[in-house]
Amino acid sequence: MEKLVKMKEINEWEVLTPDGWKDFSGIVEFEKTVITITFNDGTELTGSNDHRVETIIGMLSLKELTVGILVVGKYNLIRVIKISHEKEKQKVYDLVEVECYNHQYYTNDIVSHN
Repeated sequence: MEKLVKMKEINEWEVLTPDGWKDFSGIVEFEKTVITITFNDGTELTGSNDHRVETIIGMLSLKELTVGILVVGKYNLIRVIKISHEKEKQKVYDLVEVECYNHQYYTNDIVSHN
């Protein structure tokens, strides 16, 4: 079960999105089990099992990804080459109300969704 730790309202920061730098209203901190995905360009993304990323077949959570699937990166499509299931819980952060089409933003140059 996930544990909500806290939410911080944000007024002075922006996040990089596919539509440029955009406002968002806050950051929520959780404690969740995480998974690390490694891509063919050397990029790694660690996030909660339910963190969603854009793939060539639509938005999928990290737990739904499979080796070989193509994910939308900032500059090109990148391929999942390794999935590491981690058991311990870690602090993870979710952006709230990103002011972009579909609430998308970049995490490690990968199109993510809040």
